[in-house]
Amino acid sequence: MLRKVISAFTLKDVIYLSLIMLLAVFLLRNMRTTNEDRAVAFSRLPEQVVRSSTDIVTKIELTPWGERLGDSFTVITKDLSGIHAALRAVGKTTILLPSARQDNLPSTSQPVHLPPVQPPACALCDLYSYTLAVQSIDVLGVGGVPIANVSFDASLRNPWAIKTEDLEITVNTVVGERGGGGLIFYHTASVNNKVRGTKKDLSITTSEYKQALKSKEFFWWAPVIDLNLVAGVSLSTLDLATCGEIGFSMMGYGKDKDTLDWRFLHVGAGAGTGWFLTFAPGKYNIARHLPLLTNIWIGVDGLWQINEGVFGLGFSFGARL
Repeated sequence: MLRKVISAFTLKDVIYLSLIMLLAVFLLRNMRTTNEDRAVAFSRLPEQVVRSSTDIVTKIELTPWGERLGDSFTVITKDLSGIHAALRAVGKTTILLPSARQDNLPSTSQPVHLPPVQPPACALCDLYSYTLAVQSIDVLGVGGVPIANVSFDASLRNPWAIKTEDLEITVNTVVGERGGGGLIFYHTASVNNKVRGTKKDLSITTSEYKQALKSKEFFWWAPVIDLNLVAGVSLSTLDLATCGEIGFSMMGYGKDKDTLDWRFLHVGAGAGTGWFLTFAPGKYNIARHLPLLTNIWIGVDGLWQINEGVFGLGFSFGARL
């Protein structure tokens, strides 16, 4: 009964079935990519090193993040276009310098005389009665942003008080990528007094990165399951053999295990114009040279038609799970 059902398959049926299987692969892969945990949480590491919290977004979602930089982002995107680079990431790093207050501080330079002995010249020391009230002054930093307040109270033995306010330093980063994987970094920086709402852009003196581009390597263990359409010819009868096949390979070559160029030692099983076992020494990811695709594999397969007991040689076309 099973043999009759298998023999009823036509080449058109196998092609339709394989296309449905390939569509299912892409849908399952997209669902897996969508549902997997792609977020990395912020973490403080030893020696003042931190790991950024990151998430993967679409290019459409990325642009509004960059637009928060205002005119700077417009300049950056024009520069990216001019050097034929694409926008890859937008990030923000915030550093908080917390407020603090120090009271009852002595002068760093002391008078050479001690009260109540006063030299005659001191009769004119306080013409404007400054010592009758607490005196204070803001200490201004870059761009006129207040960073501290210093006060002087002449009624105290230690007359000085210093109060710093919450300062927030923000560094915005935009990352572009050129052909070959080289990254370009853009930065803007600003300081903000959170108490007074005073914000000023900072001038960055230097910014330098050293990059080590990832090279391709051989992976002894890079397991992949895929679905394929296999079409071949029996070596003994020269009959056409076709099947939809599910396969497995354990080795690969590429930049990483998810972006392989080659896969090796592929074995599989399928059904179509019979039941088949398949083997391919290697498969190549032709999607590397095609637009809009990421993992489309082709290869030359050896076929063993189980129900007929004959060998064949075939060509496979498929997608990975």
